Amino acid sequence: GEKQSSSVDKDGTTDNEKVQEEEPKNKNNNKHSLSNLVAIERRTNLLEAQLNHHKHVTLFHSRRRNFDDIDKTCRKTLQPALALEMTKADKREGGMVRRFESSSGEYTRLASEMTSTRVSALGYIEKEINDWDSSDLTRAEHYLEEIERLKEMVRVERE
Repeated sequence: GEKQSSSVDKDGTTDNEKVQEEEPKNKNNNKHSLSNLVAIERRTNLLEAQLNHHKHVTLFHSRRRNFDDIDKTCRKTLQPALALEMTKADKREGGMVRRFESSSGEYTRLASEMTSTRVSALGYIEKEINDWDSSDLTRAEHYLEEIERLKEMVRVERE
């Protein structure tokens, strides 16, 4: 037949011998392991109950004892301080906006004044140039008339 491969352990027993030895133990252990399983389940339920008690009762009371005082203190001191800082920040921001609007208004006024000054100066210069042209014509006509008179005088003297 078939040759079964079995390994030999350090103590000289083969795998097949070990399985044959454990079979009666497993039958005895089934009853014992069932009672162990019930005990383990009871222990697990007890641990779960203790965990729930710790989570919902112990931690709740601990939080109330230790953190609620800190929370009350923070609400009494920090919230008013934060509200005061917010008010101060709003005032500072409002002041900055007013200063900016004032500065921009002043700049706009100065720019308008400078523009109107330039426009009026240009108008004055333009009038002066126009007057200068007409005065040059008037002067030139006046000089020509003077020259005509002088020529007439010279002719009269020559005759």
